[in-house]
Amino acid sequence: MTSDRILNLTGVVSTPEQRAQGVVDPCEEMRAECARLLTFRFAPSGAEIRIAAEGIRTMAVSMGADRALIGGAPFMVPYLQFLLRESNIEVMFAFGGSDFVAAA
Repeated sequence: MTSDRILNLTGVVSTPEQRAQGVVDPCEEMRAECARLLTFRFAPSGAEIRIAAEGIRTMAVSMGADRALIGGAPFMVPYLQFLLRESNIEVMFAFGGSDFVAAA
């Protein structure tokens, strides 16, 4: 994946505006897996959060991502952000529907 593209790891399909700005959706199978990993029916344990975040990081690395758009539950985002940065993947957050902000 080229560095001008942003891999969508939010678990939902990107908007036309996001795609126009370089967001790339994973294939349907990977998008569904990402959504599954981001969804918790009950409050997860720390181990469950780590397993889910590791799964998303593995997905991003396997797709050759340099940048990733992330979202999810507030208890998961910091750990996912840490793991992606550890893999040299720049983290982006959706802001205002179609604009992006790089994580500080």
